[in-house]
Amino acid sequence: MAGTETHGQPDDRRPAGPGRMGSSDMVTADGAPTFIRGDSHGTIARLLGSTRLFIAVAVLGLIVSSVAVLIYGTLLVFRTIWDVIANYGLDHDGAKAMSVQFVELTDLFLVGTVLYIVGLGLYELFIDPEIPLPRWLHVDSLDDLKSKLIGVIIVLLGVNFLVAVVDWDGTREILHFGAAIAVVIGALALSSWLTAKAEKK
Repeated sequence: MAGTETHGQPDDRRPAGPGRMGSSDMVTADGAPTFIRGDSHGTIARLLGSTRLFIAVAVLGLIVSSVAVLIYGTLLVFRTIWDVIANYGLDHDGAKAMSVQFVELTDLFLVGTVLYIVGLGLYELFIDPEIPLPRWLHVDSLDDLKSKLIGVIIVLLGVNFLVAVVDWDGTREILHFGAAIAVVIGALALSSWLTAKAEKK
């Protein structure tokens, strides 16, 4: 009879349930098996995600460079004190010479500070966002890191001009040098302001 099973031959026409997939469910649109496609996708994603650890090489280089610059600057401080006292003694000329040398050394310390901030910022962005740092030193994005760098660079440029003024002997023109620094500082300040304004929107 129609609609009944033939004796000894069970009807195998059952709908595919959760535990039973048809052949079309085993492949993706491009013909690749789904289990292979999923595994390869996960492996590639993990591999690409782990490449961020290469930033640790740059971080190490920046931190080592910063420490080297700061230690070298500290040694120069003691060397400067010794040379000034040995050559000038305790007089006005010695004080002026020491002031000029210390202002120039401030430039060196600021370079070490820039290297240190960039190293910590890259480490926090790419490797460990939970690194214990003061709140003002935390970096949440590349724009945040750029803003901190702009602040330090502006101070660095100002110190460079201060060195030129302190060391000025009246025989050379420093107005154009100061104007150039002012233009660069203005451009950096404008860039920082526009970035902060865009983040608030």
